[in-house]
Amino acid sequence: RYGETDVRTSDALYELATAAHMTGDYRDAKPLFDQWLATTRRQSPRLTPERAAQLGTLSMIYQISRRLPEAERLSRETIALLTAIYGPAHSRVGVELSHLGGIIDLQGDSIRADSIHRAAVALLRRAYPAGSTALAGALRNLGYNLTTRGLYDEAEAVWAESAAMYAKDGKAT
Repeated sequence: RYGETDVRTSDALYELATAAHMTGDYRDAKPLFDQWLATTRRQSPRLTPERAAQLGTLSMIYQISRRLPEAERLSRETIALLTAIYGPAHSRVGVELSHLGGIIDLQGDSIRADSIHRAAVALLRRAYPAGSTALAGALRNLGYNLTTRGLYDEAEAVWAESAAMYAKDGKAT
């Protein structure tokens, strides 16, 4: 109705793709997400939290679907967008960094992923000095990375810290 490159059209297309995916219709969701992504590329850049959330969600879907190079590209785009919106020290940037590290781990490059995981943990430690589930999740991901490289003692310490943070959060609610 508004034309293919109108934001309302692309947002409606994204919602349709998401609905198909959420109901388990992955085969129909895939071309809709691909069409949405192609459509957004023809639009002016949108520096909004909504666009960052859309790209981040699609990155996770691609990760689960093992479309890892595409997931990495979208995760990096999400990080750039979140950094532009909130600044480089925001917790949302740290959470997305941790996600990116997980994608790179799945691609088999645990050395490159290590520095990303550590950057995510450091950023989230500054954002949440008393701890948080976001930091606990980043620590969990770092621990996984460490085990893939045989660094079990360091992984155990990281996972113990993560578990304590999750337990503390569970008691607070």
